[in-house]
Amino acid sequence: MAVADPNALALAKRALDAQKLTYVESDEQYMTRLECQVGLNKATLRVSSKGALDVQGPASPLKEHMQKIADAVKNGTPLPAQLPTDIDQLMATLNQQVPNCDPVICAYIEEAIRCYKADALLSCAFVLGAASEKAVGLLVQAFGAAIGDAANRANYESKTNRKMISVQYDEFVTRFKSCKSKPVTPPLNQDVDTMLGTAFQFYRMTRNEVGHPEIVPNLAKPVLHANIAQMTVYLERIYGLIAHFQTNGVVL
Repeated sequence: MAVADPNALALAKRALDAQKLTYVESDEQYMTRLECQVGLNKATLRVSSKGALDVQGPASPLKEHMQKIADAVKNGTPLPAQLPTDIDQLMATLNQQVPNCDPVICAYIEEAIRCYKADALLSCAFVLGAASEKAVGLLVQAFGAAIGDAANRANYESKTNRKMISVQYDEFVTRFKSCKSKPVTPPLNQDVDTMLGTAFQFYRMTRNEVGHPEIVPNLAKPVLHANIAQMTVYLERIYGLIAHFQTNGVVL
């Protein structure tokens, strides 16, 4: 079985190592797969026997990041900034990438980091879910405030105000799909429900398991680490959408 071009494969693996992304390597006909996972997000960098690089997987911040890595390897250009996997640097990264991040969100993320370091994993999952809920709530509100038509805005607000965050998010996604003023350039034009929805649902469900206990949830520390680290990318996307709505309005 022919597998990846050895030079291209070595460059690809070196790039993933430099980005501190772990991967599972497997061979297929005419290619080698390097599958990465961060939290619930998965993406695969495929290296062909002719040296071509291709990134596959559902839309996610991880796939977007791995595409940048593949482009850098192909073009011989510098690698992108790492996904913020070192939680000791996460707040500095967040302040740089999302300088207007709500102080409540920042406070809860800082608390999640302290809990993680103290092995208080239940508390870590709970406050991380709270940070996510606050961010999604701001996104839902910003979308509603930007709806130009008064009747549409009132209808949207009647279905989101004082509702559970899951209901608010579902209503936002439904309206966003029919929005005529959606972003048209990457990364904001990529599937919002896939990009944000997977992370949002994970943060929410984990928080609910802790907050409404039937049994003690089995929380793996590496998974919590990955989801703390991913919070910066998650918030960067949310705040990018908020800025787009505020600038361009919402036309339904």
